[in-house]
Amino acid sequence: MTAPPIRVNENGTQTPVVFFNTWVDAAGGLQRLGAELGPDQPLVGIEHPPLDGPMPQDLADWVRHHRDGLDGLGLSSPYRLAGFSFGGVIALEIARQLLDEGQEVEWLGLIDTLRPRAKPRGLRRYVGYHLRELLDQPDASLRRRHLRTAVRSGTHRTVWRIRGRVLSPLRRAGLVAPPPRKAVVESGALWPLRKAIWRGYIDHVAFHYDQPVVLFTGADNRAKADGDPSLRWARYLRGGYEVVPVPGDHLDILDHPHVTVVGAELAASLERARQRRRAS
Repeated sequence: MTAPPIRVNENGTQTPVVFFNTWVDAAGGLQRLGAELGPDQPLVGIEHPPLDGPMPQDLADWVRHHRDGLDGLGLSSPYRLAGFSFGGVIALEIARQLLDEGQEVEWLGLIDTLRPRAKPRGLRRYVGYHLRELLDQPDASLRRRHLRTAVRSGTHRTVWRIRGRVLSPLRRAGLVAPPPRKAVVESGALWPLRKAIWRGYIDHVAFHYDQPVVLFTGADNRAKADGDPSLRWARYLRGGYEVVPVPGDHLDILDHPHVTVVGAELAASLERARQRRRAS
């Protein structure tokens, strides 16, 4: 059974901000953020699929689950959507759906969401994808780094694929021992969820988005993006974007004391969105 949505500041009069949660214990972060925003700003968190049920197999499954949750809230346009980490990818995809349906997204916030890099299968798709990624790099040193990584990763995958094809019939014939099973570090309950998140994350291929986006970025993800303030989203955000650097690293952005800064910046961003809509 799907968990009920998390509701914070439920009696507030402002348009709710809907968060798409993908990991456990999101309630604490929303409660802390809601306290910073004040009682007039409702927050609603749509939870991940239940741990005792089937897990999403790809990004489309994640989007379908959270879109059903959004539709079940009974809200209407204009929407305010947000997501932390992988939840930001889902928020972006649902915002694109809503716009395609002729609905309005007043505000979209991605909280420390590093744009995923896909791992397409097949040589032609792999080369084409990474060629586009190369052209997206702002300078020669980053292009060289990305090229080395793409070649190393592609070579590693090819070697293991060939090795598997050679050894598979030998294993079936009992001539070669099967590979040892890797120990699962996560608890039995959480490992399927982490695996489903990773599967959805590497499945994502970015498309253009034509409305404004607010990017809240932590220090460690800015480093992973080689200092790119947009966390690799810039080329796809045709409607413009606002970068809001926030203190803390990925796992503690919504903890004290960092959540105080996030809350203040989020409140200011929502007010700017509200003023833009009134002026239009």
